[in-house]
Amino acid sequence: MSDGILEQHLYQERPRRYEYRLTEKGAELVPALLALMQWGDRWKWPDGHGPVRVEHADCGHEVLVEVRCSHCQRAVANAELRARARPGVTPIPVEHDPGHVTGERLLSSADGLRLGR
Repeated sequence: MSDGILEQHLYQERPRRYEYRLTEKGAELVPALLALMQWGDRWKWPDGHGPVRVEHADCGHEVLVEVRCSHCQRAVANAELRARARPGVTPIPVEHDPGHVTGERLLSSADGLRLGR
């Protein structure tokens, strides 16, 4: 709650009991949590379907998390992903600092770093 992800709501006075609701900040984590759930379902459960199904309330079909290009709206495979430093990102972390090797590779690569195989 101190990070602003959940907020407490009193639902019973005696004894005092609370439910926890996602804040706007917390709700933005839902796609990340669903992606982790999809991954776990695929690799943990024999049929690739875990015990929980998350569906679209309007039509009842299961929802999936995908990586899409913001420009062409096409689903993008991991092999097509590339990481690049944003404009204005400069100093590479100093040697032995966290991120030094990756920062050096990221800032020195003209084509960016491939994320997939």
